[in-house]
Amino acid sequence: MKGFLHLLRVLYNATHGYMFFFLIGLAMVAFQQGIVFAVGASSLYEVEHPEAMQGYGIAEIMLAKTTVYWSLAMCSYLLVLLGITQGLGIDLHAPLWQLLLLAGIFILAAIGFCFFFSSFFPAELPFVRAAILYPVPCFIFSGYTWPIESMGPNMQTVAQFFPLTHFSNTVRELFLIGSSPSYTMCLEKLGGLILLFFLIGGFLYRRNLSKRREALAASHATRPL
Repeated sequence: MKGFLHLLRVLYNATHGYMFFFLIGLAMVAFQQGIVFAVGASSLYEVEHPEAMQGYGIAEIMLAKTTVYWSLAMCSYLLVLLGITQGLGIDLHAPLWQLLLLAGIFILAAIGFCFFFSSFFPAELPFVRAAILYPVPCFIFSGYTWPIESMGPNMQTVAQFFPLTHFSNTVRELFLIGSSPSYTMCLEKLGGLILLFFLIGGFLYRRNLSKRREALAASHATRPL
């Protein structure tokens, strides 16, 4: 009787290595961080320079920024997918359109989060300092390194407000398994975060920019002739 080789498969990780699990998540964190830096710094530009784009409304500015950065982020995402499949040699088992749809919704949620997060900083430099610290708690709370179910109830609640929580694990499952049982639920949760962050972030962005524009107008009005 011939012997046989038995491979224990843990969440479709047949090699017991880090490459299939860890590098996909790191790639998604790096991808998200590029969005955070770019959109956050861009959203603070008008706050630091209120004289810029005074002929445009808040909604027009946000729509223009969202359109530009969403398009650029989708191009970057395609490059990341190319690097994972061709560079790392990890095969994609799911239809490409599922990854693209998930990424498109995630990018909108990430952009909305940037408008919200950056509104708590008076200038670009303090925001960049805080953004450098953001990936670590984001990666931890996303449940990528260990299940969210093993966290406490309060931590699980906090984790739901990170867009990466509803993105990185699903991307890994689409790559390695070819499907994800939480795919539709993740799209719905990301959609909820889009509404939440754009509504609150838009309000805060409008308030901050309006204050700076009013201060600029007041300084011009009191300037001696």
